[in-house]
Amino acid sequence: MIVIPFFVEKKIFKTITPSINQILRQLFIFGLTFIPFSIFYFLKYSSKFDNIDILVNLITHYLVVACGEEYIYRHIIFKIVKANYNDWLAIIFSSVLFAFIAHLNEPIIDNLYYRLPMGIFLCIVAKFLKGIGLSVSLHAIYNLMVII
Repeated sequence: MIVIPFFVEKKIFKTITPSINQILRQLFIFGLTFIPFSIFYFLKYSSKFDNIDILVNLITHYLVVACGEEYIYRHIIFKIVKANYNDWLAIIFSSVLFAFIAHLNEPIIDNLYYRLPMGIFLCIVAKFLKGIGLSVSLHAIYNLMVII
C-alpha cells in the first residue's frame, strides 16, 4: 500500500530523501503517541480475545492501513495539490478524496460527519508538524477505538 505511491512520488517530484533528523523526529512523535496507546489498548482489551495473536494482528493491521492512507492522502495528494494551489485547497481536496473515495463502501453520511472532518484535522496536523508521524498515530488510534 505504500511502496507504489512511494515510487510514484519519487517519479513526480524527484524529491530528495528526507534527512535522518526528519525521519527520527517523525518516528519519535509517532512512538510517543502510538506505543503508549497500544500498550493500554492491549492491556485493556486482551481479555476480550480468545487468542492474543488476534489482538496483535488487529493492532498491526490498523497501523498499516493508517500508514498507507496517511502517506497517500496527507503526503502525496496534499503535496500534488499544494504544488499548484494554496494549502487550504490542498487540505480540503485531499480530505474529500480520503472521505469519499477511500471509503466508498461506507455510508455517505458517515463519511460526511466523521471521515471528512477527521481528514481535514489530520491534514492540518501533518501540515503544521511537517510530517505524517502524528497523523498516522492518530488515525490508527481512531481506527482501533471505533472497532471495539
